[in-house]
Amino acid sequence: MNISFQPRILVMALTAALAATPLFADDSVPESLKSAIKDLTPETPTSIKKTPVAGIYEVLVGGEVVYLNEDASYLIRGEMIDLKNRVNLTDATLNGERKKVMAGLKNSQT
Repeated sequence: MNISFQPRILVMALTAALAATPLFADDSVPESLKSAIKDLTPETPTSIKKTPVAGIYEVLVGGEVVYLNEDASYLIRGEMIDLKNRVNLTDATLNGERKKVMAGLKNSQT
């Protein structure tokens, strides 16, 4: 069986699934950062978590990963790579989210 997806439909499905995912409650994320994110975007982040870099948080919102410092005065777009372990941390986050979305699509088709 050959299944093909139209890119536009797949992107819309992934975006809808990610947008519907609730923000993970993480007590280690400062309230000031959560509040600043609400001021920056109308979208609810899928996740906010500490990174291995002191004072930098990874924010997954709208299917995109960005990095913010604690008071959200700096935003970094791009990939964070752990050079010691040779791991692309940004890709790891996005791949984890893709797996969740694909699992949801697979479950909805059964």
